[in-house]
Amino acid sequence: MERNIQKNGLVNLLALLAAGAAGLAVARYANSAAGQVSSVFAGLGVLVAFVSWFQMRLEANERAEKLELDELARTKGSATLFEAKAAELFPAQRARLQFEKFFVPSFTILLFLAQAVAAFFIWRALDKVTAGVTAERWTMAAALFGVLFIVLFILGRFSATIARLEDHRLLRPSASYALLGAYLSALAALGIAGVQMEWPKADLYVARGLAVVLGLSALETLVTLVLEIYRPRVKGKIIRPIYDSRLVGLISQPEGLVTTAAQALDYQFGFKVSETWFYKFFEDKWLALVLVQFAVLLLSTSFVFIESGEQALLERFGNPVKGREVLNAGPHLKLPWPIDKVYRHRTEQIQTLSVGFDPEEEEHELTIQWTLAHGKEDNFLVAKRETSSVDSAAPGDARKTPPVSLLTVNIPVQYQVTDLPAWIYNHTDSSNLLQQIATREIVRYLVSA
Repeated sequence: MERNIQKNGLVNLLALLAAGAAGLAVARYANSAAGQVSSVFAGLGVLVAFVSWFQMRLEANERAEKLELDELARTKGSATLFEAKAAELFPAQRARLQFEKFFVPSFTILLFLAQAVAAFFIWRALDKVTAGVTAERWTMAAALFGVLFIVLFILGRFSATIARLEDHRLLRPSASYALLGAYLSALAALGIAGVQMEWPKADLYVARGLAVVLGLSALETLVTLVLEIYRPRVKGKIIRPIYDSRLVGLISQPEGLVTTAAQALDYQFGFKVSETWFYKFFEDKWLALVLVQFAVLLLSTSFVFIESGEQALLERFGNPVKGREVLNAGPHLKLPWPIDKVYRHRTEQIQTLSVGFDPEEEEHELTIQWTLAHGKEDNFLVAKRETSSVDSAAPGDARKTPPVSLLTVNIPVQYQVTDLPAWIYNHTDSSNLLQQIATREIVRYLVSA
């Protein structure tokens, strides 16, 4: 069984190495920031998996050495053969102790530095990201990250179950990182797909969230190193490896929260709440309950009701649905969000825009003096027909008033949207375009009047 555990650790190591390399290549191919950050976690997981696998080998050699010495002592029937020093009798044990005493703390310090430096530079690099996911490559990238999720999830779940049932503490770090890699691959795929669903910064937001998690992992590693200095040493007590992140384990195996909650409830209520049928049912079916709630939530987005006086545009993956571009008032069925989206507009309402100035809504006076502003005013040029008295009094003066005046107007323009697809798709901002056209026509009229 011990040999199988070492094989599981080696398989996790190789899987993380392959997934990290493949994820980095796919992320660079599609220009996905989230995918590149997830490959950093895979790289850190490779280091942790290698150290835990090597420590497994040392402990296996130590157990084999003890079995050989016990067998020799039994066959020889005398203890005179074992009067040498313990260091000379148990070289495998000495190697394991030296490894745990010197190499493991040194490796954990390097792990902390790698996490902190990576989180710092990734956060700075994300501030300079301008280009998003490549549009023509997003489908293949999301599919490949989905494959990585399936492979890593199966391996990680299998290893985590073995580590929990058989209490193999050294298999737990690589299993946690394998599950974490699976979940991060799924997040990268969702971030890539979100960019194509009119969320242009979805991939960037996922990358920033992963950078924050990486920074928290570095902080946890630092705290663990400080606590390790003051940890009381008890001979023969098996301790958890200091490079085994509790944060990674919590994210990759959230069912541990259920166990912690059960212990807290048992302590608070004074009896075994965790042994009641309701709690056991919830513990066994919590994932199914969450999935059912999520499915009901998605199903509720398949029903849409368009109110009277409204029309709606139905889009599927950002494109109009042929034959159902416009939904009229009444109930309708559509595919769940975010596949289908509905955009409502009031097409029967007479809408108004103002050219010149918009009267302030809070103004309630019936009479407003001409010396006071009537709101946000625009001044228009209009031709002046009469010559002022100043100009006639000084005919030889070079300084003359221009033959134009400034005029402030308020002209309401009323309109109704009768062709909703043309109103939305033919122009970037139809309301603003109509405002500019009306302003242009009024300016043309006034300067010629």
